[in-house]
Amino acid sequence: MKKTFFSPYRISPYLALALFALTTSACGKKEAPVARLEVKPTSIPLAFPELATIRLTWEPIAAVQAAPTVFVHLVDSKGEIERTFDHAYPVAFQPGTPTTYNVHLFQTALASPLSEGEHRLVIGLYVPGGERWAIETEGEEIKKKEYAVAKIVVPKVAANAPRIQFTKTWLPGEEGGDRQSVVRRWLTGQGALRIAPIPGPGSFWLSLRIPEGDNPGEKLVTEGSNPPSVVVTNVCNATETSVSGPGQHLVQVPIDAAPADGQCIVRLRPNFHLEVAGSPHRRTVALENAAWSPKTAEDGAAEPKN
Repeated sequence: MKKTFFSPYRISPYLALALFALTTSACGKKEAPVARLEVKPTSIPLAFPELATIRLTWEPIAAVQAAPTVFVHLVDSKGEIERTFDHAYPVAFQPGTPTTYNVHLFQTALASPLSEGEHRLVIGLYVPGGERWAIETEGEEIKKKEYAVAKIVVPKVAANAPRIQFTKTWLPGEEGGDRQSVVRRWLTGQGALRIAPIPGPGSFWLSLRIPEGDNPGEKLVTEGSNPPSVVVTNVCNATETSVSGPGQHLVQVPIDAAPADGQCIVRLRPNFHLEVAGSPHRRTVALENAAWSPKTAEDGAAEPKN
């Protein structure tokens, strides 16, 4: 008599199929979003050397384990990163507490113009060195938790686009080290910028960095007990702006009308210098971005983030 043995590990084909379907469904399930995002506008012209402003409205809907950083990347048609405008989420990330703020997108005058044509702006939330979180937005998810939220249109560079000329106290441009600051120029002592031609009323924006002076071989020397600061003056309308403290500062240089000679001189007066071992230069402030924005009806909106 032939005996039949049943293995306790043998599974019915029907049960195996059901388990496979259940596993596949679970794997394909999308991760729940931690926030909703609205971006305005969704189609943006960005000429050289101008900046554009976008408005982000975040609505947190789930708690996260750490303070998030917002990544904002300008990418080409192949998805390659051309510029970044990353920044820390500006307030405490709390479900039920929405926040709205502006972000400036520089086509900086310090670097070569972007290629003419259509580019994309992608946004997401992440922890530096850690995970990304899913968000809910009108934009398409083009990569893992990376969302295309706006179209950036770069026109041909105009023949009368504003340009910058530097005094001799500025060092040659150097690589900024990332896509946030593509090119950086250091000032030694005091100096000035000549901006021309000025096409009409608007503002020139300068992203300045006051060094910390905490790297090996560095020493930050200030006048007296005052904190390191830079006074920025604009001869076009006699305005004066002062920024102080190490770190990045965004300075608006307003221009009420096109000057008669078509140019504007901006002067920078730091009260400090940076001594670096082995360097003959006493650096002061670094210019990391510079761009022009024509005056519009929306001027005077909420203070933009860097």
